[in-house]
Formats: sequence, structure tokens, C-alpha cells
Amino acid sequence: MIRGRMTFLSGLLAFALSSCAITPSAPPIPRLTELAPTAPRVQRLQIFSAESEFQLTAVLAHTHDRLQLAVLSPNGQRLFTLLHDHDGTRYLPDSTISPPVTAPWLASRLGWALWPKESLESAFANTPWSLHSVANRREVLFRHRIQASILLSDACTVIEDFQMKVSMSISPLDSSKPCAPL
Repeated sequence: MIRGRMTFLSGLLAFALSSCAITPSAPPIPRLTELAPTAPRVQRLQIFSAESEFQLTAVLAHTHDRLQLAVLSPNGQRLFTLLHDHDGTRYLPDSTISPPVTAPWLASRLGWALWPKESLESAFANTPWSLHSVANRREVLFRHRIQASILLSDACTVIEDFQMKVSMSISPLDSSKPCAPL
């Protein structure tokens, strides 16, 4: 009986340790002071997955103290608000829906598109995370495996997350046409 329990516990421990080796740790986010402040911008946010596509409105603003993203339904109802500040990353309690991803996940993906390349490289230093950047394309890697690809342009930013199998595009709300996933 004791031997059976030990075998089970050993197997469980091996599984837990192997899962930790595969699952990426939370990526570091650069300091807010390294992000140039902007006034609130109303943008079109599209989310694509194999099962669905959503088109929402987002209001994005950041200062040296905070990064805030309010996500609205097509008719203007606030769905949820992401806040990243010196106290951490979280959704504000004003949410009318449960966001489909964690606050750190959303903040990190936005950060990969917003922060300067040098700030991301500095934040990733001495971690399993790295950045490969050529022209207007960035690839974020965890232990040399691509986790996400980001295409940056004035007209559209596309973030493709290979781990979650989801793409997000962010474009100006007054853009003549929405942008498509990579």
C-alpha cells in the first residue's frame, strides 16, 4: 500500500515538474516609465480564433504611472477594464463580463506591441524570454520557441499568440477597413 502511494506520488511529481518545464512563465513587462505617454485613443479591437471572431471597441491610454485599456461592446457598453500600474496588473471590478484571458496575459501582449524594442530586450534579459525583431515584425520567444508574432504599422497592429491560438488586431476606429490576422 505504501509502495503504491509512493509510486503514485512520484508519478504525480514527475508530471507536475514536466508541466512546469513546458508551460511558459509569466513574461516580464518593462517599467511604465519606459513607455511614452499618450492621450486616450479609441481603437478597433478584433479577436480571431478558430471558433470565433469578435469586433470590439477599445480605449487605450498610458502614462508613466499606468496603462489602461477599456474594452467596449459594439454598442458602447463597457465590458471590462485592464489596468497595469505600480500595484500590478488586474481587471477593474467594473467588468460586466468575465474577460476570456487573464489580465497579465492581455497586458503582456499589449506590451509586446507598445514598448520600444530596447525596453522589451532589457526586461527579458536573464529570463527564458527573448525578442527577435526585424523591421516592423517582432517575435517573442520562450526558451527559443516562438510564443507570439507581432506585426506593427501605423494602420494596424496584429498580435498572433501561438500558445493560445488566438490573434488580435488593433487599428484606428476611423480606419476605412479593419485589419486581418497574420
